[in-house]
Amino acid sequence: MIAAIASMLMLAQAETFAPQPFLEKVLEEEKAPGGVLIIVPHAGEIGVTFAGERRIGRGDAPEPSDYWHIGSNAKAMTAALALAMVEKDMISLESTVSEVLGDAFKIHSGWSDVTLEMLLTHRSGSAQNPSRLTMVRYIIFPAKTEKATVKARQGELKKLLKSPPDNDPGAAFSYSNLGYTLAGHMLGTAAGTSYEEALRTHLLGPLGMEMLVGAPEGGAGMISGHNGDPLEAGPPAADNPALMAPAGTLSFTAADYAEFLRDQLRGARGEEALLSPESYRRQHTPVYKEDGYALGWGVRPDGSLGHSGSNTFWMATALIDPESGYAVALLTNSGEADGLGEHLREVLGALEPKASLNEDPVEPTP
Repeated sequence: MIAAIASMLMLAQAETFAPQPFLEKVLEEEKAPGGVLIIVPHAGEIGVTFAGERRIGRGDAPEPSDYWHIGSNAKAMTAALALAMVEKDMISLESTVSEVLGDAFKIHSGWSDVTLEMLLTHRSGSAQNPSRLTMVRYIIFPAKTEKATVKARQGELKKLLKSPPDNDPGAAFSYSNLGYTLAGHMLGTAAGTSYEEALRTHLLGPLGMEMLVGAPEGGAGMISGHNGDPLEAGPPAADNPALMAPAGTLSFTAADYAEFLRDQLRGARGEEALLSPESYRRQHTPVYKEDGYALGWGVRPDGSLGHSGSNTFWMATALIDPESGYAVALLTNSGEADGLGEHLREVLGALEPKASLNEDPVEPTP
């Protein structure tokens, strides 16, 4: 009865918020050509609202079938994949780089004790990104197939692991896309396949999701990324090297991304979800409280989770508020839209409060 009343109040309050004019205002303020607002209640119908245009000056409105690049928000998926594989005894968060990759790589002793958990919490000491030469090379001459992408990833990681980490492993938080790339390769290796295939098999498939590795193709009549001042459409499929997929070169339809957010929200609330309650607690709890970062999510003092991602042509920001029972996200086809987090806080403010009616309130993440 209490849960039913809570759901009714959630619906009634949500109906007082007008997503279409709100999203149009956000796009105007952020100077973004197009975007999508996703509102995900822990139960009930997901709301997906589109506005603006696919490509600046063309007038074509975004459609549900369009893919949106989510940048570093893919890190939460890599972390969720890790926990899914931990549940299947395929790997452990305490597994080290040398244990998983020692047969295939010559590994410097400085990496010997670096664990999967260190990589997922940005405590590995790894450099932030591949070398500038690598970035330029694979941006100009991108891998054409998934097999070629995996080969490129292996080549970059072999170079990385021959030398010691840039910083002392475990000593301090240091955000690292390269560290997540290494984590993803560990997961693919442990699964006996590639990172991409492991992600499809153990996370996306069970959630009914499909992904595009890289950015949408763009071009006339297609959704395109933008950046610059004045804002211009980027080159077709402009993105970081696909070898960095575990760190953030994935795209999804808004509806599919919403499914991932709902699963994370339900897991954070202790409700039935893809993984066990213990797995979500591990993903959503900072190993080092002072970092304010768990496994693929930033964690605020109020227990809400958030992350943003951009490849400079697209911007994605997502917030999960277990207490209110909502996850929200804004995705835009402009890399200049860097104020999305505050807009999402405004959305959450319009949708709450209602958590006090939950039968099993979620304790804030410590």
